[in-house]
Formats: sequence, C-alpha cells, structure tokens
Amino acid sequence: MQAIVETLFDAVYLISVIAIGMLMIPKTCACVWTVLIGWFAMKKEVK
Repeated sequence: MQAIVETLFDAVYLISVIAIGMLMIPKTCACVWTVLIGWFAMKKEVK
C-alpha cells in the first residue's frame, strides 16, 4: 500500500513540476524579448 501511495505522490509531483515549468516559458520569452528590444533601441541611438 505504501508503494502505491508513494508512486501516486511521485506522479502528481512530476506532473505539477512540469506544468509549472511550462507556465514559466512564456514569461521567460517575454523577458528576453524586452531585453532585446532595449538592446536594439540603445544600439540604434548610439549610431
């Protein structure tokens, strides 16, 4: 019985970690895009 409970806990934990990671991808892309926009704007002003 304990092995079944541990296996179910591991499965739920793994699914939740993967889901949270997938939710973080768009935020990371938005942050990188914001930095790139600022870098291109600074590069354009220097010229």
